[in-house]
Amino acid sequence: MVLGVRIVNIGIYLGVMMGWLLYHSKNFKASRWKNQFCNVLRGRKKFVALLLVVNTISFVVSFVPAETDMYVEKAAYGEAPTEILLLLCRDNESDELILEVSARQFMREELEQRVRDAFAYLEKNMQGENVSLAEVRSSLDYALDFEQFPFETSFVSSDYSVIDGDGVVHNDRSHLLSLGYTEEEIQQGIPVNIQVELWYGDDSFRQEYEVKVLEQELSLAETERKRIEERLQKLEQEAVYEEGFYIPTVIEGVQIARGDVTKITGTHVLLLGVFLIILLILREAENKKKQELDRKNCLLRSYSWFVNEMVLLLGAGMQIRNILTLMVRENEGTCVDYRKPLLAEVRQAVHSLELGMTEEQVYYRLGRNIGIPCYTKMLTLLEQNAKHGGKGLVAAFEQEEIVALEQRKNLAKRYGEEAGTKLLGPMVLLLLVIMLMIMVPAFWSFA
Repeated sequence: MVLGVRIVNIGIYLGVMMGWLLYHSKNFKASRWKNQFCNVLRGRKKFVALLLVVNTISFVVSFVPAETDMYVEKAAYGEAPTEILLLLCRDNESDELILEVSARQFMREELEQRVRDAFAYLEKNMQGENVSLAEVRSSLDYALDFEQFPFETSFVSSDYSVIDGDGVVHNDRSHLLSLGYTEEEIQQGIPVNIQVELWYGDDSFRQEYEVKVLEQELSLAETERKRIEERLQKLEQEAVYEEGFYIPTVIEGVQIARGDVTKITGTHVLLLGVFLIILLILREAENKKKQELDRKNCLLRSYSWFVNEMVLLLGAGMQIRNILTLMVRENEGTCVDYRKPLLAEVRQAVHSLELGMTEEQVYYRLGRNIGIPCYTKMLTLLEQNAKHGGKGLVAAFEQEEIVALEQRKNLAKRYGEEAGTKLLGPMVLLLLVIMLMIMVPAFWSFA
């Protein structure tokens, strides 16, 4: 995995270097691919720089040596054992192993003192609500404060039909008679021995019975796993009085890794960087799309104003080029925001006329630059009028003024519907707030 990441890192470096050399070569500068290459690269230099930074970090991280041993911190006295997830990494597969790490243990002298205190505590409190252990009529209390006495407890009853493992006393007369006890035995009291067993790690304070257990036949992988587990448990037991211990990263040729701890590698850095670059490119495309949509909406809103100005000034006898120049001059720095995209295109057209370009070419380019059918239709009329001349231009624009007014009404209606849709969310939230203001006091009054 590390070698593959390094190969990818080197490949990215070589790709960027080859692109740089190709861009600066003489043959490429004279070729027809240069403009296309420059258009692709223009505005994306920051993405290339970010890719190089991420690739460098990934390449450096891939050379960070792995730890030879892993330090595992053990729980304090009396706390519950903790579990750590280890990964057994082989050539083509991996396996999980959960190692249980017990808490730190007491020294022998302190342990023996705690055991004596625990037995004294049980002798005093095990009677529960009874007068004494000699007169037991209700359940026994097997509770032992684990924070003060961190032992695993086991209570063994000599007769579970009378006192079960939870200390519950079954002293119903009919039940005792059904068990075979006589009236005299019931009256004198039924003796039941309770053996208390305390466990602390491998130490137990109880009477022990040996049971011979044969190991189950295991497969090769299970045998390997068992040996590794025994090795890990041995390491954990050797550090029974320590604050922690180290686990080797390789045992019997099998790699061991922490499964509950995520380590940042070169692969993670590279993938995160590529993902971030993709998000930035998508965001840039989305912003560009939004800007184009905003520009289109502004041009549509400005259409009726543009037609009205043309009709008014044409009726006054002005020429088209003078009308465009007057529009730019009068609205320079004081125009409404949504008219700015249209005036920017008109300003460019006026500048082209001042440079000596013919009116037909200027009107043709203006219509194509705006790229909206209604503008294209109107500017086509201007182009034909400049090319062939003729009458009826004012009448055509007056007819177009009616169409523009209708379009303006439809546009206002659409904006109103969109505004209503946007206000739907706040209205729903306001309704929920009002309902809570009404219902909460009502529930409190019934409480």
